[in-house]
Amino acid sequence: MQVGRYLVPYSELNKKPKEWREAFLKLGWIITEANWLRKLLMIATIQNPDPGSVELPASLWLSAITITTLCGKIHEGWKLINDDNEICKKINALEQSDKDFDYKGKKQKLDQLLDNKSFIAKIRHNIGFHYQYCNFDNWPPILKNDPCLDNDPLLSILLTDKAGDLLSGISLIPLLETTRILYKKNHSQKVTNLDELIKDHIEAAHEIMTITADYCAFITRIFLEMFSEIIKSEIKSSCHPQLENVDKAPLYNEQKIYFFMTPPF
Repeated sequence: MQVGRYLVPYSELNKKPKEWREAFLKLGWIITEANWLRKLLMIATIQNPDPGSVELPASLWLSAITITTLCGKIHEGWKLINDDNEICKKINALEQSDKDFDYKGKKQKLDQLLDNKSFIAKIRHNIGFHYQYCNFDNWPPILKNDPCLDNDPLLSILLTDKAGDLLSGISLIPLLETTRILYKKNHSQKVTNLDELIKDHIEAAHEIMTITADYCAFITRIFLEMFSEIIKSEIKSSCHPQLENVDKAPLYNEQKIYFFMTPPF
């Protein structure tokens, strides 16, 4: 894999107005956060540990945490874009100058996918950074009375001999159920077992990854257009990326993340 490194002419960046610099740096911030979380979610959803493995609830927890965090980040990031005058001016200018990319149509689609009525916003506002949605003494009753959950290894409490190193599989159920209720458009559709609940969880993860990919693609075009403005016109023609090789870049489905590891302390 080749990675292009574009060096930022910092002195030229500092010549730009304060509002412009802030908009440029914010775009780079929010797109990098979204891309990191999207890639973590890709990895988390394909861990596929052996049934009964202690890493099975751990990998589900990782995907659940990444889903709630990513929903929060892309919802708030999109709100930031719509509230920033410099970024909005740049989008409006690109709508007029670049007819090869449907800025208006793609922005309207993202406005709808990320507005306050979307399931992304519902996850962000209810469980993205808060715990108020769930009454943990009275879970959403999808699986509450399922006798098959008795002694299910997924619902174990797991701990090591390292202080504080504990993972509660049983607490995963209200989080998965709540995410499903916020995600599913048809709340009357019932699941009857844990496998169906996990399947819906993975389905939500894939839809969130797809939305995030569109979000990142849109922001990247604006960010790179702004970057081109800080390169002096006389050196634009000679501005080429330094190509760096990443040897043996792994496929996304070849990577593993482990909860149970030997920590440094």
